[in-house]
Amino acid sequence: MKKKVKINAKDIFDKKFSKNLTGKSSEETIDIFCNTDNNYFANLAKKHKLEERQIASVVGFKDEFFVELLINQIIKENKLENRFYCKKVTANQTSGLLSRSIKLNNAEKY
Repeated sequence: MKKKVKINAKDIFDKKFSKNLTGKSSEETIDIFCNTDNNYFANLAKKHKLEERQIASVVGFKDEFFVELLINQIIKENKLENRFYCKKVTANQTSGLLSRSIKLNNAEKY
């Protein structure tokens, strides 16, 4: 008997969504995100048979992906790769300024 593989929301986002959200420049990426509403993500998630909680996760991945992509595009466009980088953007349960940090030379800068 073949074991049923559970569909992973992150894998679906990475394979089916992310390439359509990436512009050639930060300006194009902003335009793409401004013209794409959450229903687009919810409908595509349903098409790929994701459960209700996974659909909410896809919408959250979209926000994290957008922020990380935009930061990296701006860094590259301004030729600042040797001074700044963005490895990962994630939602955090801590609220306020403490949940947002920027690292420069592996030291946190608020």
